[in-house]
Amino acid sequence: SIGLCFEVPLDTLNYHPGTSCQDGLARQYIFGFTAGSKNLEGRPGKNMHGEYSSYYTNKFYPALTSKDLGITAVLAPSLTRTDVFNSLGIRHNYATTGERILINSKVDNHPMGDYYLWDSLQFPNITATIHGTDTLVKVELIKNNISIMDFFPFNRDYSFSYIDSNATSNSYYY
Repeated sequence: SIGLCFEVPLDTLNYHPGTSCQDGLARQYIFGFTAGSKNLEGRPGKNMHGEYSSYYTNKFYPALTSKDLGITAVLAPSLTRTDVFNSLGIRHNYATTGERILINSKVDNHPMGDYYLWDSLQFPNITATIHGTDTLVKVELIKNNISIMDFFPFNRDYSFSYIDSNATSNSYYY
């Protein structure tokens, strides 16, 4: 299923063209993505099983599950407050609202979130190591909002390396 990626279906009533994260990426905006659950129970990214569970459930909002709650992964050299916040500041982080997947991806040995000038004498080498909580069915590499490669690991852990021979100086990957 190589092709154009859309953040939301185009027929969504509240979609305003030019306002999505993907539109911002296409404009060369630089983002760092975070996710949060704000469940007020002091258990980030966990299911609502405490005394406030009924507060979050009504006819408009069904009961939340762990997969509905967000959490931010930070790639920091240590778990000190300084290193965690410094890593967030340089976008060495990612967001998940599903399974608690671990990802370490790099382009030419630059960690995710880095912005750097590409050496056009060689093509960029995109590498990633992924550790899932269950079998990884599909891993998709996206460049400039277009899916360029699908991997089907059918394993819990997966690593890949991909050389982009069609890269341009303004390419970005996720």
